[in-house]
Amino acid sequence: MSLTPSQSESARLAALRRYEVLDSPAEEAFDDFASLACRLGDAPIALVSFVDAHRQWFKSRVGWDQAEWPRENTFCDHTIAARRFLMVPDTRLDPRFSDHPWATAQPAVRFYAGAPLVTAEGHAIGTICILDHQPRKPDAAVQDHLERLSRMVMRHLENRRATREARADENQAPEEGEIAEHNAARTTGAEDAERLQFFTNATREAVIMHDHGRILDVNPACIEMFGYTRAAMIGQPLAMLVAPESLAVVKQHALSETVANYEVRGIKQSGEIFEVEVSSGPIRFRGKTIRFGCVRDLTDRKQIEALGREAREKSLRFKSAVLELRDDADASERAVYALANRVVVDALQVDRASVWRFDASRQYLECEDECGPAGEKAGQRRTLSRRDFPLLFTAIVNEKVLTLAGRDSEELTRELRNFSESRARLMVPLRLGAALFGVLVFEMDAMEREWTGEEEDFGVAIAATILLALENAKRREAEEETRQLNRDLERLVAERTAALRESETHFRAVLDSAHDAIISANDQDVIISWNHGAEEMFGRSASDAIGQNLTLILAPRHRETKAIGVATDTSASANPTVELHGERADGSEFPIELSVATWTGPQGRYFTHIVRDITLRKKIESANLRKQRLENIGNLAGGISHDLNNALAPVLMGVNLLRRSAPPSEQVSTIIDAMESSARHGAAMIRQLLMFARGVAGERLPIAVPSMVDDLTKIVRSTFPRAIKVRATVEAELPPIVGDPTQLHQILLNLCVNARDAMADGGVLGLSARVVDISEPPENEEGIQPGKFVCLLVSDTGTGMPPEVVDRIFEPFFTTKDIDKGTGLGLSTVVGIVKSHEGFMRVTSTVGTGTTFEVYLPAGDIVEAQKQATAAPFSHDGRDRLILVVEDDPTQRMLTRVTLESQNYRVLTAMDGAEAMIVAGERGAELAAVITDVDMPEMNGLAFTRALKRMASDARVIVASGRLEEAEVKAFGELGVTELLHKPFKEPELLAALERLLA
Repeated sequence: MSLTPSQSESARLAALRRYEVLDSPAEEAFDDFASLACRLGDAPIALVSFVDAHRQWFKSRVGWDQAEWPRENTFCDHTIAARRFLMVPDTRLDPRFSDHPWATAQPAVRFYAGAPLVTAEGHAIGTICILDHQPRKPDAAVQDHLERLSRMVMRHLENRRATREARADENQAPEEGEIAEHNAARTTGAEDAERLQFFTNATREAVIMHDHGRILDVNPACIEMFGYTRAAMIGQPLAMLVAPESLAVVKQHALSETVANYEVRGIKQSGEIFEVEVSSGPIRFRGKTIRFGCVRDLTDRKQIEALGREAREKSLRFKSAVLELRDDADASERAVYALANRVVVDALQVDRASVWRFDASRQYLECEDECGPAGEKAGQRRTLSRRDFPLLFTAIVNEKVLTLAGRDSEELTRELRNFSESRARLMVPLRLGAALFGVLVFEMDAMEREWTGEEEDFGVAIAATILLALENAKRREAEEETRQLNRDLERLVAERTAALRESETHFRAVLDSAHDAIISANDQDVIISWNHGAEEMFGRSASDAIGQNLTLILAPRHRETKAIGVATDTSASANPTVELHGERADGSEFPIELSVATWTGPQGRYFTHIVRDITLRKKIESANLRKQRLENIGNLAGGISHDLNNALAPVLMGVNLLRRSAPPSEQVSTIIDAMESSARHGAAMIRQLLMFARGVAGERLPIAVPSMVDDLTKIVRSTFPRAIKVRATVEAELPPIVGDPTQLHQILLNLCVNARDAMADGGVLGLSARVVDISEPPENEEGIQPGKFVCLLVSDTGTGMPPEVVDRIFEPFFTTKDIDKGTGLGLSTVVGIVKSHEGFMRVTSTVGTGTTFEVYLPAGDIVEAQKQATAAPFSHDGRDRLILVVEDDPTQRMLTRVTLESQNYRVLTAMDGAEAMIVAGERGAELAAVITDVDMPEMNGLAFTRALKRMASDARVIVASGRLEEAEVKAFGELGVTELLHKPFKEPELLAALERLLA
């Protein structure tokens, strides 16, 4: 159905032509309008279109494929004719559209809402509309949103046309007259100056404007990059910013008539020479041609490229070393050791690499091979004994990868220096099957070295390759013995009995060389063979085991479940493998992996069971599960902290309002102070949760030690069992300590809880604080300078700890408590916090007497703390400036508005980014600043800030959130947002942020 054009159709088409928008390329602004219409209208399709004489052309489209449509088949023609908003809730129920192609076929439109784009003269030249595949109820909000957007589109069209006409005036021919030339020059000059100022100040690259090599102007980024003042550069030759070796290249491109991109070297005022990338070319400015240059600092990029090359070369060395060792895996055992040491020295660039093996008694480690730079060999064989090096043997037997630098594990390092002056070592245990048989050692003599995870993985890979080569050597030896046995059997058929005995002897040797338990049984599960690996694993000799039922290797709970029968049922799998629990001769249980092979002998079917001890594998799996559980707890803590921040923020914002509005009364002031104190305590607990969840660091403040000890004493006395007596003593006139109050409270509370757990039957818990003057650096504490320290002491009269436990209490995950009562993270967290405050700890303990922890923290300045305590109150005046507050929480939004209005601000509010965009579009020129939340429906704070910056690049924004991720902080920083308020914030913090932003 087609409408008859009105008499003003010719004028309407002429108005449309003046905007020169038909068939123009896509523009980001129009795409933003269409996307915003989709969000505000919650619709899958949005169109910004212009209606020509015979077609509807789509300038921007979301959810729509066609670029244009015949005019007689469009809904928007009705909107153009009426020149007002049109909404069709259900096209199939509206007689005007029930047979329309859009409704009866694809795209199957059931709902339409559109607002006309009307010029100042009243001509409807197009529409902005939304469409849906489902019918919808009439919605006044949709109409309001689309009508506002239509006005915004028209303002953009007017600005677009004005810009185009200004550019046309700039190119006006001289013969049009001196008056036109004067007017165009005046208009163009002002616009040029405005565009130049925006361009140079908005970009983060250094911009230099010059005329034939003489500097005309520079932007702030150029001042920051080269270190000169603006006055020092203007009028000077461009060569002052160019390194001598790059002058020829710059001269070649600086006067070019085309845009050029090239890399040269710049020179700063300080004389520092650095790599830069330059984009240069001519521009027209105030009627003449000048040159510009955009300069980017390549220092960081060059460093990253160099680090990348170094990392790739290092990774290639590691891979090549492992491949070289694997390629030569057929070498003898001694050759394998020598080759391994040589490739390790080359790949890791260490001073020495060596392979050490245990002797049969496991009381000695003997150096099998050692290699230094350029393949140098050690001059003599070396041996280490367990008696002389007990800590080293214990560490190796514990099967850990040891990364020992000069400052780590002082006792162990002291042992090792008895035979070597190495400053850093990496030690990787060597295991063959289930048995630890040696260690691979890498050493640095002249310097300390922090071993990276990649280097540790490389060491483990080399160790695994050595083990593979050794296993291959064992396998080849066994294969050779088996081949020899076959040759003997073929040659000595007549001596069958002797050959069979010899074969059995060789077979027993092969079985006994295996570290897994290999057990054979008949079809009645009676054991007929029991190798050396089984003796080691189960603690039973072959004579004790042979003839017994096979179930003796299983834990009691598996003996009645026919577990052996399931393993020997070969109908389901050619190589059945099950995980069970075995039992040793002493009754201890351990996890095993059981696989079975079936064979037939003279007396029937037999089963050979290969049993592997998987205790270590299970420990690793358990550790991974515990780590995952802790990560989940951390994520949960972070979510709870975010919700509590939103709940506490209005309380902290409201107390100052209550103080100003409440009548003067001591009782009222006391109540308000109590409310603020409770809210601040809750905020402190939130910071502690965020520390656990994401490692968020708190604010460092001067802390009065007596008050902190008094608060902790009250908590302990009210919560600990009455059988535990608390004695607190604090030295008079203690100086303050500077730190995070929440973290330091956590330290003392953690130590008190440990003391409580050590006194199950009651006792005395001591808390004290005193000043200690340390004249020399403490032993074994690097980075601690002499001076005055505050010593916080926590003691108990509990069970105490033996020396071997005291040596390990600060290790992560080490605990003496039951698995459901501790994770072993408490004291490792405590020592980490103390070191972050530039302090150190001491612990003394005696079994049966008790334990004392001493925490030493640097003493603060009493005078400075008193100055902060008596600081003048903050004063502020908003001077009737207009602020836009974007916040989805209604209470927080209301209190922020009331707070700002009380400080002489005018305030506009929006519940999300989409609504805020409409407000900014209407009142943007008046806004002094915008305060926005981050997590909001419809459009979050980051998306809103991006859209706002596109609309007004100089918009001033404060971001307020209780949980900002690092990536979000970086994204806001890239948009020029530097003011970040962490919820819950107080009134002075909000006003101070505005003061800085609007200064």
